Amino acid sequence: MSLIFFDGFDTYGTSNLLLDWTQSIGTNAINNTGGRRGGGALYSPNNAHLNIISEPAHAVSRSLPSNFTTFICGVAFEASIFHVVKNIITFRDSGTRQLEVGVNTAGQLFVSRAGTVLATSGASISLNVYNYIEIKATINNTTGSYEVRLNGNNVLSATNVDTQNTANAFINEVLLGAYERALGDTTLCTHKYDDFYFCDTT
Repeated sequence: MSLIFFDGFDTYGTSNLLLDWTQSIGTNAINNTGGRRGGGALYSPNNAHLNIISEPAHAVSRSLPSNFTTFICGVAFEASIFHVVKNIITFRDSGTRQLEVGVNTAGQLFVSRAGTVLATSGASISLNVYNYIEIKATINNTTGSYEVRLNGNNVLSATNVDTQNTANAFINEVLLGAYERALGDTTLCTHKYDDFYFCDTT
């Protein structure tokens, strides 16, 4: 396993966000004391006034240095409210969604392929505290797989499933932030991200 990219959001401020991330959508910021251990965190408020269903509201994306068929990724995530179904981490192929890990209005984690939910966990995450979420996944139309861990515990897994949405069996971008399943939602809430990593499996 090789570490491809990581960010603890501790070493820079909001004005330098694009030094580590390729794109910032909405009003993301670095909260210097909002991290899970008192350091920095990515702060993504969410009151988007959306006019398009399933578009990112407040999010950051990172272009990866290569195409990855199998990968491991983790991030600490905190939310203030679960008012709509939303994604936490999105994996894309040149801007088009392949696979996501999200949370529903009951606080349950799910895995979805470009918005189509593949499975929902019985376990749920807690509000206003950090939860560490990790996924190991393989992108493929027939032999795809995923394993999702919540705070170190396996809560979702499957093999020989369709995890591929595009014509390509890989991802080359990762996005932190919400693709919401609601139209015109204006509820104010807060997402915080910390201690992000992305690895290959070599």
